Amino acid sequence: MLKGLNFYPEGNISRSLYASTQMLSNDSDQGGFRFDHNFSGGDQLFLRYATAITSQIDPLSISGANVPGFPVGDDIRTHSVAASDTHRFSPGTIHTFRAGFFRNMFLFDKRPNRTPPSDLGFQYQPSLALSSGPPFLIVSGYASVGDPITDRGTPTRTPTSSAIRSR
Repeated sequence: MLKGLNFYPEGNISRSLYASTQMLSNDSDQGGFRFDHNFSGGDQLFLRYATAITSQIDPLSISGANVPGFPVGDDIRTHSVAASDTHRFSPGTIHTFRAGFFRNMFLFDKRPNRTPPSDLGFQYQPSLALSSGPPFLIVSGYASVGDPITDRGTPTRTPTSSAIRSR
């Protein structure tokens, strides 16, 4: 437990007051393509794919430690696919097929700090690999230290689909 106290920085303003500026890191990438093809005057194909990825490292988690050293990471990934095929059989008959897929994946509060609890004098091993890191410690009268207490084991996935059929 005494090793856990080493996470508390020494005061730099007074003996018991510490202040610092921490930098948040945010990276975003996106891309996609669109393909249109006219096979003939009555047969058209359209395809589209788009993706976006955002990754952020926050040095001070809103649900975790109040001192530097316990950053959390958030990742958001999005994929979108759309396809459409239109075929004219005769001047009065047109067939249109449309399909789409959209997927968001959210992974919040990832732990970049992987200090095992055994390095701090604790005699246990985390049961989940994602939970390896210093435990969350609250010392009365001081700031909390350690990784945030949140569920990181299961990414959130929300698949959706729709179909429209008309005559």
